[in-house]
Amino acid sequence: LDKTTFQLIKNDIVKTIEKYFSIAKIISLQVMSEDIDIGRSQLVVSLTLQLVDESLNLFDIEVRVG
Repeated sequence: LDKTTFQLIKNDIVKTIEKYFSIAKIISLQVMSEDIDIGRSQLVVSLTLQLVDESLNLFDIEVRVG
């Protein structure tokens, strides 16, 4: 995937979280490609969120597609 595609995916994730999960703020968000075999790769999304309530709990989420 090219840089533009990665940026579009990141923007979509940010907008969706802001719209549907406004009780959290994004601490970090990484979208990258990872080679798993010759000719095969997967999309990796790594996200850290922090709740904006009194608890300030942190959540790490990683999703692999491919």
